[in-house]
Amino acid sequence: MGGTATYFWPSWIILRSVGLVYVLIFAGIIDEGQALVGPGGLMPAGNFLAGVAKQYPNPVEAFLRAPSLFWLNASAGMVTALGWLGLAAAVAVVLNLWPRLALFACWFIFLSFVALGNFFGVTAPDR
Repeated sequence: MGGTATYFWPSWIILRSVGLVYVLIFAGIIDEGQALVGPGGLMPAGNFLAGVAKQYPNPVEAFLRAPSLFWLNASAGMVTALGWLGLAAAVAVVLNLWPRLALFACWFIFLSFVALGNFFGVTAPDR
């Protein structure tokens, strides 16, 4: 009440906690990413994005419907690279290295995987 309180410790704890959650998320993606969205996975990223591109011919609208870095490349290497880049960004958040940039990277890389989860009502073509 005297005006000397700061939010340093609560923000420090929350930021590290968010970083640890992202570490767990990206560790799971590294482990299971190929089986889920890899070329031979349950819902291959390439097939899903081809369906989105077919349904929305305008590339900007297609990207807004499924915002993902997999538009650049949907190979197995890209799944692995994004998993490891996300993990590196999450560790950077935990270590407080460029926290804003690292949190943005975590968010966008995670969004790239979540956008493939068919949350927009777009269905991929049959194989």
